[in-house]
Amino acid sequence: MSENDIEKLKLIHPPLIEEINRYRDWPIRILTFTSAFYFGLIGLFLLNKIEIPLWIKIVLTVVVTMLYLWTVYYCGKCHLNYLRARNIQVKIQKKLELDKWLVDNKRVFPDEWFSENPVKLSTRLWGWGFYALYATILFVLSLIVIWKAVGFIKNHG
Repeated sequence: MSENDIEKLKLIHPPLIEEINRYRDWPIRILTFTSAFYFGLIGLFLLNKIEIPLWIKIVLTVVVTMLYLWTVYYCGKCHLNYLRARNIQVKIQKKLELDKWLVDNKRVFPDEWFSENPVKLSTRLWGWGFYALYATILFVLSLIVIWKAVGFIKNHG
């Protein structure tokens, strides 16, 4: 590798790591905000036992549905961008031949650090999928309390 290549890598690698961390952090930040909203809404309905007109229930349903769709969309988008950035990092690591570093004739880094992943939602689904599942549960619980299904279940269960 030339000195020029090393200088280029010094310029691109730190921002790449920041980008990877951003794609990891943003879903958690979004879920923190949306969780507070959902829990506030659920608490408002369950603790205060408020009655609201049908049109407000419809508006609230539209709002929580839009929030849910945006949350899942954005978490999925962050996941795809994370995979793209991580694949770039893998290419840089290979260019630096980090996959060939040995200490006591053993590889320093695990092999999986050097394999690119397909950029699709099903790749490493257990990670971003947990966020989507969590958002889905809060969304459904919000709809249940908005539409008083809890009372329906108590009366008919």
